[in-house]
Amino acid sequence: MLVIPGGTTNMSALGLGAGRSAEAALRALIRWRRGEGPAPAVIHWPLLRVVGAARVQQGFFFGTGAVQSGVSYFHERLRPTGIKGTLGPSLALCRMLAALLRGRPHPLLPTTRCQLEGDGVRWENDWLLVLASTLDRLLLGCRPYWGQQPAPMHFTAVARNPRRLPRKLVSILRGRGAAVARSEEGYLSENLHQLTLTGVADFILDGELFHANSPLQVATTAPQQFLVF
Repeated sequence: MLVIPGGTTNMSALGLGAGRSAEAALRALIRWRRGEGPAPAVIHWPLLRVVGAARVQQGFFFGTGAVQSGVSYFHERLRPTGIKGTLGPSLALCRMLAALLRGRPHPLLPTTRCQLEGDGVRWENDWLLVLASTLDRLLLGCRPYWGQQPAPMHFTAVARNPRRLPRKLVSILRGRGAAVARSEEGYLSENLHQLTLTGVADFILDGELFHANSPLQVATTAPQQFLVF
């Protein structure tokens, strides 16, 4: 499968190393097929497989809670203005981060009472956000996970009213949460093979909203082959 940056954020494409524009990637593909240019790089990478919606879904990034409200904010408030490229999602992310830094209730920061279970361990709380991804970096190069387990799914959850979030947020986004974030303070981050969420009504997968019909099961696929120019 050829990876072509053609979405709003191109987060998945960039995460797999596809830095060229869609037009440049297609031109490179044509030259390669004609024997006139170099072959693409071959990347093997797992996806997330989500069971519990109307259909089984696959993608690279799963989120609920504040992640979902941030995506909805972009589609409802920013996208209609005609903002192009990554600017709109980046502004939505910054708006959500600003709400987090204020440390007070905000419409962009809903909480969800649900039970999480990952690789045999259970956590139940009012969660501010839950995210999972097989990508090493997300929008704007953020890396908001710090699990050490040898598993392909990065998982992070933040409970309602986490302690000292304004002081810890930059470190968390830069992948340094292990030094500042503790589970007893409302922060979780693990590398998992499987995650089950009970009590979630809706979720985001690669920027698209889905309704959950039953407990959600998020697992990883075997590594899939991608071609990248």
